[in-house]
Amino acid sequence: MPSVRRYLAVADQAPGESAFSITFPALPGLTSVALCDADIESQARDALATMAEAFLEDGQGLPPSIEGDALPTFDRIGPHDTRGFLVAVETENRG
Repeated sequence: MPSVRRYLAVADQAPGESAFSITFPALPGLTSVALCDADIESQARDALATMAEAFLEDGQGLPPSIEGDALPTFDRIGPHDTRGFLVAVETENRG
């Protein structure tokens, strides 16, 4: 039976850069890049879905999901344009 899990994504744009780097604090090593503001959420969703599928195919469990709508605190980097948002992924209820 499918379940929905939600994770914090952090998009960061360094001064003078056009692209945003996207990371997931609960999933070290999961990163993506969005070339413009409009692509941030879709790039984050695609990256999370790909990793979740790979984890579950390998028999690995996913970290605990964020419950509720409250955005967890996260580090903001100096003068960067840093923003956090929740990303949902639907998975088979295996981990």
